[in-house]
Amino acid sequence: MEQDAIKLQIQDWLCRKTASVGVREVLGFPVAVGSDIGNVRAENQDKAVILRAQVSANKFFLVGILCDGMGGMEEGADCASLAVASFVSSCIRNRNLQIKDRLLQGVELANQEVYNKYNGDGGATLTAFILDSDEQFEAINVGDSRIYVGQRNSLNQVSVDDTIAGQLNQHSPASQLSNKLLQFVGIGSDIEPHLLDMPALHSIEKVLLTSDGIHYIDESTLQSISMQKVTSLELSKRLIHVAKWCGGHDNSTVIALSDLASLFNSSENVRTGTVQLWDAFGDVQFIGIEKSPSYEQRLATAPVVADICDASLEKSDSSIESSEPEPTEMKKTVRKRKRKKVETVEPKKAKKPQLRIDFDD
Repeated sequence: MEQDAIKLQIQDWLCRKTASVGVREVLGFPVAVGSDIGNVRAENQDKAVILRAQVSANKFFLVGILCDGMGGMEEGADCASLAVASFVSSCIRNRNLQIKDRLLQGVELANQEVYNKYNGDGGATLTAFILDSDEQFEAINVGDSRIYVGQRNSLNQVSVDDTIAGQLNQHSPASQLSNKLLQFVGIGSDIEPHLLDMPALHSIEKVLLTSDGIHYIDESTLQSISMQKVTSLELSKRLIHVAKWCGGHDNSTVIALSDLASLFNSSENVRTGTVQLWDAFGDVQFIGIEKSPSYEQRLATAPVVADICDASLEKSDSSIESSEPEPTEMKKTVRKRKRKKVETVEPKKAKKPQLRIDFDD
């Protein structure tokens, strides 16, 4: 699989021009993602994505990731886009690893890519989870974006902010320095991501991933809004609107999951190898195909007859339906090609798909 191609195209997609606010629901799942620029910032440096990957006919996994580019450092939005794209690409590549290892590998690659580009002068927070069709659920955090879990009508923060205030469990920081990040994606070799101890999946009512624009909402108000019996889409809209009513001091982004049990009841028929991504403003889909040797490899190793037969497969799918010539006709074709070998122009290679996602059946 061309992992660099996937990473670059996801990053380019995330960097496209978007509206100032957007909220979307993931088709067929009780999952939504929303983002708003707020009232103060000139640019939205938050990037949040939901990924669904169909590994086999019966197995899939979901990834939710939110990165907040760091204000005051270089290219915050670009750092966040690069972090998300690197993390997602790593999750696809390492799909056969245990979930915790996938999370750690994803953060490691994101940190490495951002550090290599900005040498520690640019960075982003990273908060993410992976949930699979075997009902495994794990999460990871770096920075001060957060993960909340709702259980028994109570919303609790399961991540710990990588700030002085967060480490000291101070809800109201004593000074501006108390909010300074102690680590972030792009810091380099000193990074220490936090694997989070998540509750049993069947006990969870809601899951929220939030950027710090949402954190201006008073804790009791956040509790009240989040535990209402509404859809993930409606919850995301309410949180973003309330954050803006509270001053819109920063970009506000949320990924919301509700009714988690229904995640495993989806009857949608998705082709194996399909990867779908959603952000607050749109979606994109990659279709996996089987690997096949290049034209040059086949030309060097296969008999001439096999080469002629395979050449038709390089064209559109409709060419596959053409009838195969009888053996006698094939021999004539071979002799004709051999006699005019010097004059033969190499067949034009078919255009290859830009992305090759080769999932195991």
